[in-house]
Amino acid sequence: MTTTHTDAYERAIFRLWLNWVVSAASRFVPIVLSVMLPTLTIPLVTLACMGLLMLYQHRFNSNDISSCMLFPSIGIRSLGVSAFIMIVISLIYSKGIITRYYDENLLNFQIPYLTVLIIAPVTMTMGIVALIRGHKWSACRNCSMMFGDYAERGFVGKLLNQERKYQVWFHITIAAFMTVIGYTYYTLEYVNVNLNNADKVVFGWLPAVIYVLSCIFLAMRYFTMWAYYMQNTRGGISRFGASTAVRYIILGRDDSFWLTNEPGSPDFPDSDALDTPATIVCPYREEISLGEAREIFERLSGIGTHDFTLRFMYRSEMQGLDSNIIHFIVTLPDPSVIDRSLLSSGKWYDFKQIDKLKFKRRLSPQLMSEIARLYTVTMAWKTYDANGKRLYRVKHYHPAFRLKGIENWDVDFDSPLWLNVARYNQDKPFYRLRRFWQRRFTRT
Repeated sequence: MTTTHTDAYERAIFRLWLNWVVSAASRFVPIVLSVMLPTLTIPLVTLACMGLLMLYQHRFNSNDISSCMLFPSIGIRSLGVSAFIMIVISLIYSKGIITRYYDENLLNFQIPYLTVLIIAPVTMTMGIVALIRGHKWSACRNCSMMFGDYAERGFVGKLLNQERKYQVWFHITIAAFMTVIGYTYYTLEYVNVNLNNADKVVFGWLPAVIYVLSCIFLAMRYFTMWAYYMQNTRGGISRFGASTAVRYIILGRDDSFWLTNEPGSPDFPDSDALDTPATIVCPYREEISLGEAREIFERLSGIGTHDFTLRFMYRSEMQGLDSNIIHFIVTLPDPSVIDRSLLSSGKWYDFKQIDKLKFKRRLSPQLMSEIARLYTVTMAWKTYDANGKRLYRVKHYHPAFRLKGIENWDVDFDSPLWLNVARYNQDKPFYRLRRFWQRRFTRT
């Protein structure tokens, strides 16, 4: 059965809440159990939660365009780092290293650390790092390789992009609150002998209550969001139906792009944003042959079929799984023909100008995604082989970015292969280890 737009919206909203429930639980479980189990068992519990969260991410990160795995990936890293810190502290105590710096009578070897005082600041730090890295975070890059940038997924993509930031900020706020409360109580009230009832409340049960309240709060938020979208978008969605957007990147000499201020896509009608003028929306097509694409561009532009060359670039999903975008590259051996075409209201921009416009946010989200893929795949293909090994002996050498002859290149822009090579190659630290991890635990 074909997945509808409404189904995609509902699934995206539900998955956002489910990701929070599962991911936050994996961090709160070790904290709650730490006031009931021997402290030395908590690293095992933490690693077990990390393993279960990895299985959860592995199950959902490669087969659903409506799922965002940013928050689970933050949880995996947080749990791994927290477990490492716990093990190090336990070894320092068990080997007697701590006694070189502190009086043994002041130490409690049964409780070498308090779990919440490790997990809370670590998760807060990981959340901040994820916000700083933005779309460079590994989970976001994997998602872009599999499904395209958020701008290429229409409403669902924009929803996930908005809520991933909200969840991370919400997570940082909770972690910061637990860190402040935990360390304040530890400094002013805690006695390093055993855990009394007040200690258990602060270091175990209070975080549990916060977790439950966070789940309830987000359930209310996403239910309200679901009700709003179902009420305000269902009619429009059913009228719009399944569709395919066809986009053409127009290239001239000297790696220049033909762009216009006119809105190139009905999804992004910002008149200030530059975009390709060659776009069209038609009834849903899973694929469009090169012959059909050539005919569409000829009708759209008025340029004769002998005056341009065309190649397929890539395909991306949009909104629900019954809508998509198919991207093509058009090269004009004689750029002057466009001045006599139906697309004459535009201007040529070289790549340096494109880079400046991107920095100023003058390009449409769709165009930025296309240019990012074009640049990334081109540079990876020119620099490395399919296994990520350098084609040149000079380490970190990258050839100049040139698009001459792109219509004849033997490279697949639609495959995630070269996007993977751009991330996992010989010029990256721990290349073999990272490539093994990527092959074993991701499905890109």
